[in-house]
Amino acid sequence: MANHSSTKKAIRKTERNTEVNKNRKSRIKTYIKKVLAAVDSGSPEEAKKALIVAQSEIMRGVACKLIQKNTASRKVSRLSARVKDLMLNPQEAKKTITTKPSSTAAAKKSATKKASTVKKAAVKVSE
Repeated sequence: MANHSSTKKAIRKTERNTEVNKNRKSRIKTYIKKVLAAVDSGSPEEAKKALIVAQSEIMRGVACKLIQKNTASRKVSRLSARVKDLMLNPQEAKKTITTKPSSTAAAKKSATKKASTVKKAAVKVSE
């Protein structure tokens, strides 16, 4: 337990800030889900409006130091790409959203890269 009054105050302050930050993060996630729901529904106008609101909420999170700027930019970029795909090709956008690359394919790629570097190293050592 804290012995100093300043430490006790700091603990109270941290608890308050934690609650506020949880609420802000939850809001960001909710707005992101709204964009994804609008994209899944197939309405470009709704998706565009939801994207604008989500983008400002994400950047507000950056200003409050909840998430890093690069992370926020990546999230906004990916959401924008989905909305753009929806606006260009509504039928094909649904197909691209539902199909995700399997994690096993990525694992196979990294395994082959590792194996090739090991073979190269073995060749250099044997020479």
